Amino acid sequence: METSRVTKILVTIVIVLCIALGSGVVYAISIGGFKPAADPGPSASASASALPSAFATASAEPSASAEPSASAEPSATPSATPKPTATPSPTPTPTPLPTAVLTLGGTDVSSINGAEIAVTVSASDGATITVTTSDADNISYWLDPGTLYIYPKTSGTVTVTASGSAYQSVSTTINVTYVVQTAAPAAADSSDGSVLTPTLTRNSDLSFWFRSGTGMDGTKDYFFDYAASYGVDPWLCIAIADHETGYGTSTACNDLNNFGGLMDSSGSLKSYDSKAQGVEALVWLIKWYYNQGRTTIESIGEWYCPGQGWVNRVTTIYNSFHQ
Repeated sequence: METSRVTKILVTIVIVLCIALGSGVVYAISIGGFKPAADPGPSASASASALPSAFATASAEPSASAEPSASAEPSATPSATPKPTATPSPTPTPTPLPTAVLTLGGTDVSSINGAEIAVTVSASDGATITVTTSDADNISYWLDPGTLYIYPKTSGTVTVTASGSAYQSVSTTINVTYVVQTAAPAAADSSDGSVLTPTLTRNSDLSFWFRSGTGMDGTKDYFFDYAASYGVDPWLCIAIADHETGYGTSTACNDLNNFGGLMDSSGSLKSYDSKAQGVEALVWLIKWYYNQGRTTIESIGEWYCPGQGWVNRVTTIYNSFHQ
């Protein structure tokens, strides 16, 4: 009897172990030995359910549903309501300034051999008048109140602008046409035939009148080029220069590049930066005499240097070009 009870206890222990280990096989233990038995079916499950809770280890594990859900997290704090943006007030549109009034005496002008051009000019009260030229080296000007004087050496344009703090600026362009006319020799206008027409040419040997080592040396081309540009007799300009400078030996000629004894308003001799500028200044002056109708040595001498034998000495030099 004792052995039979021990056997039953062992069988019970094996069944419990199989259930705990998840085995689907139940071994029946008998006194005669061990042999596999079929799945016990519902009765085995019922027996297992009757086991103490200490043996049901698998069911003691916590289920996944015990984890806290994401919904348990605290919700985000709602953002603050944005403040409305202030609408900027519109910028007031400034009142446009009136356009300055600019009045010119002409916008298409011409100059014969560089003769002075005078154009009347006026503008609105308080407006400032400024002048620019298309070629500053060959178109110069002088602006007097009410009159613009233009001195061209070539064709081009002159732009006049009126401007001021109370006005919109306005500009007008003056078209300047330079007209070349060949000048007759001063001898052609001699009243008594005492002035002879030159027979020498630019290509002749003129070293006597442009003496080496003097202020006249190297100026021949300046005299002929500027005389052609201004439309005056080059021989007349050379004769005056040789007389005024003592054939290029005077201090005014060598130190001041002054070829005509030209003076400023204070009575002092003028000074020029180069020989070219000095020659042009003399040629320009002779052209000015031409514009006054004075084209002969005699008529020019009445204003250039009255008396003192100036006309006779210049005439003598001029006639030396007739050979």
